Amino acid sequence: MTEVTSVRTQEINSVRSNALAAIAVQREFGSLSNYLWTYVDHQPIISNWRNEGQIPSQTNLSKKISKDLKKKGFKFVGPVTIYSFMQAIGLVDDHVANCSCHTKNRLCNSE
Repeated sequence: MTEVTSVRTQEINSVRSNALAAIAVQREFGSLSNYLWTYVDHQPIISNWRNEGQIPSQTNLSKKISKDLKKKGFKFVGPVTIYSFMQAIGLVDDHVANCSCHTKNRLCNSE
């Protein structure tokens, strides 16, 4: 088996194990969303970065969530991947402060 084939096999197997782990989390917390939002007390973390260079690729919280997900049987959930996911689902608002998509600017623009 080639190295590429081996990696692909691991990735495919991880899809199944992640699905099973997600089902277990759903049973315990009601949903994967409920589980993840407990880490931020159901309130997004609003950052106030001045420039994109300040935005981290991972945080202590993403490391903590990554470690917990791995304990629960998830694969391919490193802290950088988890931090990106946290940004994508809104747990963290990492838009720079003057961006129109930053939470404070969206709230001001909606009034």
